[in-house]
Amino acid sequence: MDKFFIGFESVNPGNRRELGGKSRGQAEQIRDVVRKIHEAGISVVGLFVLGFDHDTIETFHAMWNFIRTSELDSVSITVLTPFPSTPFRSLLEQEGRLLDVPWRYYDTAHVTFIPKQMTVEELRQAYDWLCRRVYSPSQIARRGLRSLRRHPVTRAYKKAFGAFSTDYGYRRAYNWRYAY
Repeated sequence: MDKFFIGFESVNPGNRRELGGKSRGQAEQIRDVVRKIHEAGISVVGLFVLGFDHDTIETFHAMWNFIRTSELDSVSITVLTPFPSTPFRSLLEQEGRLLDVPWRYYDTAHVTFIPKQMTVEELRQAYDWLCRRVYSPSQIARRGLRSLRRHPVTRAYKKAFGAFSTDYGYRRAYNWRYAY
């Protein structure tokens, strides 16, 4: 196994209930998990979702600070999306918080509902702000080079593509959201 994808989901402890026990939003626990997996010689891709009811603008800043200091090898950040037949969508329908947007925007990169702690535009802008930082060429290079340094020189060439490709792919996916 080369990479381990882990849905940490959130670093905001206020989201514990919404996550149903999947993640506790404990940044230090996440750092410990990443270190242990690295000790086994495996890269870690952290998967995070933003837009939960307890998220605020400050959550995006906390996420940025966490990502910069976590030693994750790659990162995926997405917007919470109310897909059909999910409890989250049912809740939004009951509360009248679904936006009237075409289905093509249900791609985890567009805001399709009214958040509780910020406006729709604030969520969009905060997501863009975070993506521009996380997927900047310098941050992708930093994470990729840090990942390569954990491997012996004799194996580094085998790991070079994987060290950068995941983040580059997420960067392309983020940029694609403005194509239509």
